[in-house]
Amino acid sequence: MRAALYSAVFPVLAASVSAHTIFQELYVNGVDQGHLTGIRVPDYDGPITDVTSNDIICNGGINPYHQPISQAIITVPAGGTVTTEWHHSLAGADPSDPADPIDPSHKGPVISYL
Repeated sequence: MRAALYSAVFPVLAASVSAHTIFQELYVNGVDQGHLTGIRVPDYDGPITDVTSNDIICNGGINPYHQPISQAIITVPAGGTVTTEWHHSLAGADPSDPADPIDPSHKGPVISYL
């Protein structure tokens, strides 16, 4: 009975997860390193729906990298503090946009590789 319930409920819950946003800025010890600097950024915040593809690791497919790709390497000293900034469009922070930084319909788990 329990297995049947899980198998019926899990696909519905999994289908409802639509979290996506774009990691755009990195701060080291409170200092902004620059918009899109040192970050491989996708062109838009569309979700990767095939979690079995390599796109989940490296992005790509439907979300190609924004060109040109930053060649900067951001150095963080041992014990330093790293802060990230996310937005749902490449324009960055937009106080007039009620859906910034994350559209209310896009909330959910987020994966980041540093």
